[in-house]
Amino acid sequence: MEALAARLLGWLTKAEIAVVVLSFAAMTLLLLADVIGREIFARGIFGASAVALYFLILAAMLSFDLATGRDAHLRPTVFDALLPAAWETGLRRVGHVLGAAIALVVLVACWRFIAETRFFNETNPTIRLPLWPMQVPLAVGFGLSAVRHLLYAALPGLAPVRAGVSE
Repeated sequence: MEALAARLLGWLTKAEIAVVVLSFAAMTLLLLADVIGREIFARGIFGASAVALYFLILAAMLSFDLATGRDAHLRPTVFDALLPAAWETGLRRVGHVLGAAIALVVLVACWRFIAETRFFNETNPTIRLPLWPMQVPLAVGFGLSAVRHLLYAALPGLAPVRAGVSE
């Protein structure tokens, strides 16, 4: 079970990295083309900054899950030395359960937000596209992070280890 989960997480990580890199590349090329168009041809690309922002949101939310996969989130460590070292493994599991719970609460809020945006048929005023598809990466990022945290709590051998932290 753990080997299969590790393989799936590996594929997920590679896919996320590919999407993040492609999103940043698309965002950069789009903004560059817009600036070149405005500066050289006196005509930019209509809606370029709005679309570039959507690529940035996608990259940011998948990067959130990538940070979860590398245990790279910022967290206070000032009290770590106050607890017995024997508790470390159990506390890491509790931390992953709490991380999953927080991500799930935010996920529910995201889906409500997306549902309201869709219900009211809100659109981007510049490019007149519906907003809700552009908000879906918020839910995806938090949902994937919750899944990772739950897997790390259930299968601690999958969890990344911080530099200087021993299991």
